[in-house]
Formats: sequence, structure tokens, C-alpha cells
Amino acid sequence: MQIGVPLGTMSGFLISSLSLQTLQDWKYAFYFQIVGLTVCLWYYGFSEDDQFSIRIREERDENQSFSTVLLSNCKTFFTNPLFVLSMLTLSQLFLVLTGVQFWMTDYLNSVMLMEYNLASQSFLIISMTAPLTGVYLGSQVLNNDVGNKGFRVMKIAAIELSLASISLALIPHVDNQEMIVLLLWSLLFFGGSAIPSMMGIMITSLQREERISGNQLSHLFLDLFGYLPAPAVYGYVQIISGGSTSRKGMVMLSCISFLSLIFLLLAIYKKYLSIKMICIDLNESEFRNKLRSLSHHSGDNNDEYQKKDFSYIRMQTTNHKFKQIIHSHYTEQIEGDQLSENESPLIIGMESQRIRNAYRSQCSYLHIFYNVSSLIGRRSLENDLFMVKDDQAQIRMKSQNTFELKLIGANHFMGEERFGQQQQQQ
Repeated sequence: MQIGVPLGTMSGFLISSLSLQTLQDWKYAFYFQIVGLTVCLWYYGFSEDDQFSIRIREERDENQSFSTVLLSNCKTFFTNPLFVLSMLTLSQLFLVLTGVQFWMTDYLNSVMLMEYNLASQSFLIISMTAPLTGVYLGSQVLNNDVGNKGFRVMKIAAIELSLASISLALIPHVDNQEMIVLLLWSLLFFGGSAIPSMMGIMITSLQREERISGNQLSHLFLDLFGYLPAPAVYGYVQIISGGSTSRKGMVMLSCISFLSLIFLLLAIYKKYLSIKMICIDLNESEFRNKLRSLSHHSGDNNDEYQKKDFSYIRMQTTNHKFKQIIHSHYTEQIEGDQLSENESPLIIGMESQRIRNAYRSQCSYLHIFYNVSSLIGRRSLENDLFMVKDDQAQIRMKSQNTFELKLIGANHFMGEERFGQQQQQQ
């Protein structure tokens, strides 16, 4: 769907250039457009309704009026910060891209003193290659593994929008025609590649039953505040700043592009806060499940726990009789794991603060080691767990402090196990 915007722009420039070169009159370009729109309207008018009707399966209250439903939907949409910020980002991005596409030929001819035919042909080639390849690249980002995580897609869109904004900011300060053509290609390429990601983020921020109305509202907002004012705003800035030879219009568009980047960064921050709150809630619920499960299974000597009960932090016994700690990297993967025969549960509720801090420090070092091993392709950790391997060579390389930490931890939890057994006997 998003490829329709650059495809329509490319077709418009192609028809206009052909009408000027063959028929020597710009009016025929409008005649071709009128004929094309008439054919589309005729096709829609005589097509069956089943091809275009959208069946809403949710049951609605028939007594609600249109104004009540509209106000309720608007309140729902505009109280969603991620939806609003994504819509603002797209509207400013469309304003910039539309203004550049509408006025760039005049800018190359009047400001850069490029021949009109050369300017038209250059912009036609740019319009045929940059936006189409950019939109295709952006759609591929959504289809691969990276696109499965909305937060990663937002960060990639921020990088693309940053490159587009930098390219546009350099155009008013460059006097080389070839360099301006290259910057213009970069602007349309990176701007087009950010559009599919932002549209996906905006739509997926809504509930499934709200996406139809949200899509309609967003397109209305983008048309009113993106496409519509772009030619008029640029032209007004040019008039008040010195005419067609002024560069203030491009400066204004570059400022708007950075404004869209600010909106996107705010959306990323909101997304980060929401993810952080979800992680905090999961950790709290996980801790409660641990305590409840430990109290429930305190008398079980076999240490056979159900998968659904809790996610645990386990201790392994090596050949040297040292119990080594394995910290979980993803809670979902730990929940599907089971205890082996030589493992015993770690009762975190009875840890002292000193031992807990020591384990946290050790986990941070293991986290760094895990990331480095992932980068060089030697990812030998199972189930995304941080663990200390029972290799004799690696044990020798560790410092005396790490060895003492393991020994203290083993003695500490062995003492806890004995204390628990004594309480059970009493």
C-alpha cells in the first residue's frame, strides 16, 4: 500500500515530462490525469459491493449515535501516546517529502541554475529509483526477524529518519549540483524506507478492533497536515524570504524533518517505558511465584517442580563439588526448563545482601562475556543462560576473589539446606 505514494509521484513526473517533450504543452498532463481518475471511479462504481465491503464481526450497540461513536474513538486514539507520536512523525515526514517533490525542480533551476530539461530528467530518475527502493527496503525490515520486535523497528526507523534529515539539512549549504542530486536521492531513499516501519508501528499500537477506524483517522490526519500544506508552506516561505532564488524554504523543510525525528524519539522513549514497566511487573510476579512455590515444595526431597510453577535460578554441581550459579537471560526460556538430577534450587528469599550483590556483580561480568562470545560467533551457551563453565583451564584463569565467591556461596547455601532440614526434623 505504501508503494502507491512514490509510484504515483513517479508516474506524474513521467507523464508531465512526456507531455512537454512530445506535445509541447503542459495542459495535456492534467488531461491524462483526469482520464486516469475517471477510469478508476468508473471501475469502483460498477464493481460489486462484496469486493470492497468490510465486515466487522464485533457486536456493536445499534442505539449509539454516530457522534457518540466518533467521540469515543477519537478519545481512545488520542489518549494513545504511541499512536499520536507515530502519526505526528508521519505527517511531518510526508510534509517534507511532498514539499521536496513539488519544489525541487524549481530549486534546481532557480537556485542552482541547472537547465530545466536536465533538472526534470534528474529528478525523474531520482523519483523512479530512490523512493521505490526505499519503501521496498523498509518493507523487508518488517518481514525479516528484525521486524518481529516493534522496539527494534522503531530504532531502525530512527536511524533512517536521521540520515534523511541530515541529507536534507545539507542541501541548502551545498553549491555543487552533483552533490545536491546525491543528497536528494539519499533523502528520498531513507525517507521512503522509514514510511512502512512507521505505518506498522502506528497501526499495531492499537487494538485489533480499533485498527480500521484508526487507519482511517490517520490517513485523514496525514492528508490534512502532511500532503495538503506542503506546497503552500514552502511557497509562502519563499515569497517572504526573497523569491524563487531563496534557500529559506529548504531550511524550513529541514527543520520540520528534525521535528519529525524528535517525535519519533519521544515515541521510542514511550515504548521503552512501557517495556520497562512490563518487565518490572513480570519480575514481581515471578518473585511471588518463586516464594509461593518454594513454600509449597519445601518438603519435597526430589526437587521435581512443575514447569508452570516458577522460573528459577539454578545451581550446578561440577566435578570439583563446587556449585556454580546460572542466571537467566530470558524468563520465558527458563519456564520451559527442568531441573536435572545434580541440581538443587536456589532459595533466593534467604540470601544475604552481601552475597546477592556479589552474585549481581558476577552476573554483569558474565553478561559482557556472553555478548562478546555472541559477536565472534562462538555462542555455546544453552537456552540463553549465563553460566560459569566447569572447564579446568578457565577455573585457573579466574582470580582468587572469584574462587572465594564460589566457595562462600556453596557453603552459604549448604548451610541453608541443613538449616531447613533441621527445621523439618523439629
